[in-house]
Amino acid sequence: MDSNHLIVPIKVQALVIDGQFKDKTAVVEKGGVYAASDFRWSPLTYDYQKVPRTLTPAGPMPFYGAEHKYAGSPAEQLVLPKDSTAFPTNDDRGVYLHWILPAGLRHAQTPGLLDFPALPDHW
Repeated sequence: MDSNHLIVPIKVQALVIDGQFKDKTAVVEKGGVYAASDFRWSPLTYDYQKVPRTLTPAGPMPFYGAEHKYAGSPAEQLVLPKDSTAFPTNDDRGVYLHWILPAGLRHAQTPGLLDFPALPDHW
């Protein structure tokens, strides 16, 4: 390796969404009482278009609008309605990457100035 290259360790996590999500539903029925299923991933993202007009938060609603009822019946946990947009569709299948740069690359070199170190340009 020469002096023009630097290897930077970056923590990377991958989430794979495959075809098995189609069988997931919002609730599980236990003796006539509804409880939330174990489905924990949602494709909902931040929508910054509405912030300047309405001053509302850009992110999805807390708990994606879940309530303590399902189809008019009480639920022992917060559950999503049947028509919730928080559930993935076939278009959401794929691999989602999340990475974090080392702390030394996330801070300015001089306090109060925007002189950040160079970031990796090859992934």
